[in-house]
Parts: sequence; structure tokens; C-alpha cells
Amino acid sequence: MKQMAMLGLNALTIWDDYAPINLREVVSFCHEYGIQVTFGYSWGWDEGVDALSDQELERWQTLAITKYEHDYLHAKGDGIYFQAFTETTNETIHGTPIAEAVVKWTNSIAGAMLSKWPDLKIQFGLHATSVINKIDVLSRVDPRVNIVWEDVGSFPFAYMSRDTHDLEQTRQLTDRIRHLRPTTDPSDTVGVVLKGQVCLDWSNFEHQKGPYLLGVRSEKQIAKRREKVRTQWHDVQSYWLKNLSLYRYTLRQLDGASIYDLVEDASLETDCWFSVALYALSLWDSHTSDLDLIQLVAQRSNVVFA
Repeated sequence: MKQMAMLGLNALTIWDDYAPINLREVVSFCHEYGIQVTFGYSWGWDEGVDALSDQELERWQTLAITKYEHDYLHAKGDGIYFQAFTETTNETIHGTPIAEAVVKWTNSIAGAMLSKWPDLKIQFGLHATSVINKIDVLSRVDPRVNIVWEDVGSFPFAYMSRDTHDLEQTRQLTDRIRHLRPTTDPSDTVGVVLKGQVCLDWSNFEHQKGPYLLGVRSEKQIAKRREKVRTQWHDVQSYWLKNLSLYRYTLRQLDGASIYDLVEDASLETDCWFSVALYALSLWDSHTSDLDLIQLVAQRSNVVFA
């Protein structure tokens, strides 16, 4: 949290299979640094759901409400974040567009939750890959739900900071999602998850086995993890240096939206990695030239190069 505060970052999403045992203490600690905490959990993500079944929808509605009420409500966070079944390159399920199915799924579950907790802030993590040709359908998502777009195209939406294969399509798609649901306050309805930092090895990913303590690691464990990801940081930071202008172009397109960055498996509390600091300072400084911004970030005493 200290590193986030020093970087001017003010929102954190904690994604769990199981809520941390010490979640309320974590939230309180974040709030001391002015950082909002959103609780992320599945509404069908990475699950074998029948997205076209009304009975399955009712079951997940009950699961979503129960999980929030039992695991998260007491922690006094700032909202919830969910993903459903859009993280795929398929655009249909049994002939039905995924865009249509997920709008129904989202509005039903979110509507039920908001009837119980009218002030609950809900974020919908939506992967563009499965709805790219049906984006207009997403304008029907309940306006009380904030859509947070992922996988909109190449860098800075891609996992790899070297991925610049289709810039023009990415820019066109960014404009479309930015203006999909016009509002006087864009941060209420427009959000994105940018990437290009280190990420988990999904080929060896294992789900959590049960409740756990968040933020409790030995120095030995931290050092081991740091060295494991250092090679990946070398690659990441080199392409952030090369592609910074592309990232800042996207920020100008989004203009005032809620911007999040995916930083996985990074030991961020012990190391303020250069590319993360570059991402953060860019959010607050749109006028300094790219080279001068790089110099400013590199001069910060807490910034680490791989």
C-alpha cells in the first residue's frame, strides 16, 4: 500500500477464490493511505456454467449474493468486481451471442444485489474478445454497473508490452468503448484494465485451496518470488521504454475514465518496478514529454530496474 500511495494510485481490486481471513484489516490499512478496495470474485468466470439456462442464472444469483453477504460485506470495502464468461475468443454460446447472454446475466444478478444494497458499487470486468462484433449490445448493461473493459487489443491492453500488432484496430475499439454509454461523469460507467506488466504463469496456475491470510510472507519467500519474476521484468521494462508513446496515446483517448493496471506476481510492496512507476506517473502527467517523463521516473528513489 505504501508503494501505491507514493505512486499516486488510489484503487485496488483484490481477486479471490476465497476471501482473505484478515480482509477487514487489509481494507482498513488501505483506507489509511486513501486507497479504495474493491472485492473481485467470479460470477461464472472459469466455471462450467450454462450461460443460457435460467435455472443456472438463478443459482449464480444466489451464489453471488451469498458470497458478498457472508465473505465481504463485513469488511467495509468500496465495491465489488466480477467477471463472467466473456474471456474467450468465441463470440457465441450454442448460437446465442455471448454479448446478449452476459447482458442478461449481469443485469439479473446486479439488479438483485442492488435491490438489497442500493449503494453497492459494482464493476463488470468484460473481455472484449468475445463481444467485439456486438459491442453496441453492451450499452444495455444496467447503468448502475460500471463496465471495466479488458483485452481491447494490443498494448497497452495486451498482456505483453511488446505486442503492438494491431494498433489501428485497438484505437478504433478504444474510441467505441469510451463513447458507448455517454455520461457527464465518465468514471461512473467507463473503466479499463491496462496490462503489459508481469503476469502469472497461467500454464501452472492453481486456484486457492481455502481462506488465507493476505500479505503474510517470510522475507525468504519474498526474495525467492522477486528473483523468479526478474527476468520477465527485463523484457517488460524494455518495451515500456520503446512503447510509452502508445500507452500515453491510449490515456488521451480514455480521458477521465477509471484506469486500472494488471500487475500480477510482482512483489510490488518490496519493489517499485520502473514500468509500474511509469504507468502511474503517466496517469497524472499528460504534458511532460516522453523522454522527460522517463527521466523523472528513473530519478525516483523508490524505483527499481530489473
